[in-house]
Amino acid sequence: MTPGVLLDMAASTARHTSVDDPQPVAHQLTHQWIELDNTIRRSNELIRNVRSERDEVGDRLITLLRDQGYSRPSLRLGGETLTLTENSRKAPITLDSVRTAMTEAGVEDTMQEEVAEGLERGRIEGARISIGISRKRSRRSGGKTRRAAGRRMENQLVKQ
Repeated sequence: MTPGVLLDMAASTARHTSVDDPQPVAHQLTHQWIELDNTIRRSNELIRNVRSERDEVGDRLITLLRDQGYSRPSLRLGGETLTLTENSRKAPITLDSVRTAMTEAGVEDTMQEEVAEGLERGRIEGARISIGISRKRSRRSGGKTRRAAGRRMENQLVKQ
């Protein structure tokens, strides 16, 4: 199923559900929410598969270009231009890295504790509260998610 078909199904479900039906409104809205959530899950799975395939093709393309001596090529195909880029991300700043930096700078332990407490207070005060609806996996699945099943398959492939 394509993402467009899935989204059309979700829109159809939303349009054909009326609050004026004889069913209790909460039951109806719950059912509608679950159907839309199922559509999102199916769409995400499809997108995950397409993204994985795109990444595999990209890795093959990068390997091919590097084998041919290109370091930062730009490829033109029709009206599209693909550019090979390399990105790096800095590691996040953690409380441990802050303590290490303070120790290396000669900051006393008592001052380190004050700084750590101030950082934690700032985290708590800056916390955002959000309210939403979440969905727990049914007991019928045995708590095994698709992602966990995928990891198990990957582990089996690596062991072979």
